[in-house]
Amino acid sequence: SPGLSQRLALAPGNYRLSLAVDNATDAQRPFAWRLSCQAPGEPVLSLELPGGSHRGWQTVGADFTVTPGCTGQTLRLDLLARSIAERQLSGRLRLDAMRIVVR
Repeated sequence: SPGLSQRLALAPGNYRLSLAVDNATDAQRPFAWRLSCQAPGEPVLSLELPGGSHRGWQTVGADFTVTPGCTGQTLRLDLLARSIAERQLSGRLRLDAMRIVVR
């Protein structure tokens, strides 16, 4: 699917994903960072970002665990739209200081 994604090779262990978000969009549904194992595709993390009604920079984060069977991962930014109408939006989504750290 279209969008922003990155393949990762995190070793098994406990991690924290954190970032700063400035959502100046009119999106009806939230954006979310989703982390999944490349095989078998099981979800590891879904971190919803603050909606456009929360103007200004905000820091968000979530803890997650990579299991031994999850040898490669994909991190993807998704708009959690349920319909074509919800995919139509305007504005600006800014992300900064994104980090994944061992915890």
